[in-house]
Amino acid sequence: MSETHKRRAGRPTKEAVPGKKVSLGLKVTPTIKDQLDRAARASGRTQSQEAEYRLEQTFDKRPLVIAMELAFGAELAAALIAAGEAMRGADQYSFALGGEEPWRYEQVLAAAMTVFEAFRPMGQPVQPELRGSTAKGMVGKLGPGRSIALQRLLSFLDRDTADLVRDLLGEKAAAAMASRIRQIINDLGYDVASRTVLVELAPDLPASDT
Repeated sequence: MSETHKRRAGRPTKEAVPGKKVSLGLKVTPTIKDQLDRAARASGRTQSQEAEYRLEQTFDKRPLVIAMELAFGAELAAALIAAGEAMRGADQYSFALGGEEPWRYEQVLAAAMTVFEAFRPMGQPVQPELRGSTAKGMVGKLGPGRSIALQRLLSFLDRDTADLVRDLLGEKAAAAMASRIRQIINDLGYDVASRTVLVELAPDLPASDT
C-alpha cells in the first residue's frame, strides 16, 4: 500500500475543461515508443490517438470482469471485485486521514471482511466429518480455509511466482511478505523447505462414499 501512495514531485495538475482536449506531458522508453508507433501504423491512428486509445482501455473494467469470471466463477469474481474496490477505497481514505500503514491495513482488512460478510450464504456453517490423512493433517488442525491459504502462500516462495510478486510489490515488500510466510509456517512447527508441510497442507481429498 505504501508504494501506491508515494507523494510525487512535479508540476501541479490542472482541472480539465469539459469538451476540450488537453495535452499531457509524457516521457516513455524507446521500446514503448516503438511499440506505440507500430500499433498506430497497424490501426491507422495517429501516435497521439493510439496513446489515448490505449490509456482509455486501462480504465475499461469489462476485460477484467470477464477474466475474473473465467478464472473464479461469477459469484466469487463479484465478491473479489467488490472487495477490491472496498479495500482500495478504504486505503485511499485512510491515507487521506494521515494514517500510518499498519493502521491503514487494518481498515483495508475491515473493508474486505465487511464485503465478504455481505456475500455470506444463509444458514449455519457445519463442518463435515474429516477422515484419514485429512483429519490427522493440517486441514484437521486448521480447517480447509487456512490450510489451503497457507498452501497458496507457500507458492509465493517458488522462484517463478516470487519473481511475479516482486514485479507487483517491489523487492522490499516481496521480501517482507516471504519472511512473514516462512514465519507463519515455522510457528506451526514445520520447516518451510520440508516436503512434509506440502503434503499436510494439500492432502488428497477423501474418496466419496457414493
